Amino acid sequence: MPTGRAPGPRSSGVLAALRRSTWRGHPRPVALDIDTILDHQDGVISRRQAMAAGEAPHDVRRRLRRRDWVKVHPGVYVAHTGPMTWRQGAWAAVLWGWPAALWGPTALHAIERPDLRGATETVHIAIGRHRSGLRPPPGVAVHHVEGIEACVLWNTSPPRTRVEEAALDAAIGADSDLDAVAVLAQVIQRRWTTADRLLRALAGRRRVPRRRRLDTVLADLAAGTCSVLEHGFLTRVKRPHRLPRAERQLPARSSQGLVYRDATTAPCSSCWTAGSSTTRRRRGIGTSSATWTLRWTTGQRSASDGARCSSDRVRPPPSWPC
Repeated sequence: MPTGRAPGPRSSGVLAALRRSTWRGHPRPVALDIDTILDHQDGVISRRQAMAAGEAPHDVRRRLRRRDWVKVHPGVYVAHTGPMTWRQGAWAAVLWGWPAALWGPTALHAIERPDLRGATETVHIAIGRHRSGLRPPPGVAVHHVEGIEACVLWNTSPPRTRVEEAALDAAIGADSDLDAVAVLAQVIQRRWTTADRLLRALAGRRRVPRRRRLDTVLADLAAGTCSVLEHGFLTRVKRPHRLPRAERQLPARSSQGLVYRDATTAPCSSCWTAGSSTTRRRRGIGTSSATWTLRWTTGQRSASDGARCSSDRVRPPPSWPC
């Protein structure tokens, strides 16, 4: 009795043949070797694939009775009796809803850490928009996607939607705006995609909840805001207080090698638009009036008599020219 099956090398021909036989109406079933299918799909196989490989219904029942195969979902089996890995659970969900692919947060999870054991999170899969009548088993969530043929990477193991589509779906379904920013910033920070590609993918969708918000977030990410904290500092501190713009993600040398500075503000040479100095009168308690000159040339202020004014605040003009 086999107790497990190690994942074998990928074979794009297996999925290509399966797609032709189930999606495009192949004239006859494609004969595939069961061992090849199991090696490619992490030990998971569907009843449809077993029949196409020459197995009879009584052969499948015999394998189940001998515990060579174990039922995972209706019509989907795994070739061992031990605990399933996360990738095997993802393969089982995809084969149950075939033709299908991993969707949204599950697709991003498949890129990040697909070899976890004992994962209990829900597996999200995408199917065609016009398919109906499917009752997902426990632990599987189904999403109907328009144009699934073009937005899925069928050569991955298991098949998943493209990074841009998966990130947008995960951001749209996030519980809060901060969670949406975290998803988009993560895929860009890890160099899985770029903000420009995400903007193009967003523009290609007809109906998107919170489209304006996502457009603004992606524009900020394209400018170099690569984390939730940086985006919060930009939107809640710098913009409300009209602080100078900063150059983001500039390369710099350090003792540890090449680093990228989150934000670098260049020194301002002249931020006042009308004149280089202004004069104010300030009355002190028990003293005569004194004249104070505030110069905004290097970001510092000075008094005409050499004293510093500790109570006055220097505020920038309405339009910050930096």
